[in-house]
Amino acid sequence: MKSNKIISLITGAIASVVVMGSAHAGTMITEWKLTADAAFQDETGEPLADLINNGDYISWGLEGGNYSHLVIGDQSGYDGTTPAANANGHTEVNGIMTNGAFEDAATLTHVNNVIAYNTSLTSVTIQDTISLEAVSPAGFSLGPIVFPLFIEFQETPNTEGTCVDDSISVCDDIFVLVNPENLSFSFVEDGYLYTVTLDLGDTSFLDDDACALAGAESGCQGFLTEENTFTTLYTSVAITAEEVSEPAMLGLLGLGLVFAGLRRRKA
Repeated sequence: MKSNKIISLITGAIASVVVMGSAHAGTMITEWKLTADAAFQDETGEPLADLINNGDYISWGLEGGNYSHLVIGDQSGYDGTTPAANANGHTEVNGIMTNGAFEDAATLTHVNNVIAYNTSLTSVTIQDTISLEAVSPAGFSLGPIVFPLFIEFQETPNTEGTCVDDSISVCDDIFVLVNPENLSFSFVEDGYLYTVTLDLGDTSFLDDDACALAGAESGCQGFLTEENTFTTLYTSVAITAEEVSEPAMLGLLGLGLVFAGLRRRKA
């Protein structure tokens, strides 16, 4: 499995935001607070699947039988042993230092049980809404910014000889991130280009056999989850900044990276 733990592509497709600042750089914002609200939407399943979506907790399986689950949680309240009790789509991350370390954010946990044939989840969207607030110096805020993360899921047969090469159990299930570019966005404020990057933890470029089994193209990105246990992704977030000149800002505008109406300045 090829490692690509931090995915930080900056695109204008969904989540890139450029706010025009002054021609000359002002004061760089050095500390931030990020607020995020995430929920599962637009789930699809196999013909016999009983899908139950509680927003931050989605279950699938055969009514009256076993269910598997996918849970959004908050690291600050997670003990690593009870993902269902940690279901919480709201996360606040304080003390994010510009050009500093990644800070703990949300969790995403797959509780992987053996379920009946033809009762699996096949895809789901995580709709994420985030807002940023400058802490030092205070006075600037951005958002809410809404963007989706599309996930395709492959429930594998629990049979020896059918597992993908990197499978640990018989057999690991497969999650594929359809649009990993949405894990990063950028904006300009007061002469600085800021980039916000979400690290999903133990995600990677999957090997070709896993991509093929999940119906994805070679080089797909995602993660595997062991059978009869739960796997948790511990996400984190970082913000970087670099000074940009007026010509550079005009170039960004020319690329169509302007999303109007997203900035608000506190009184």
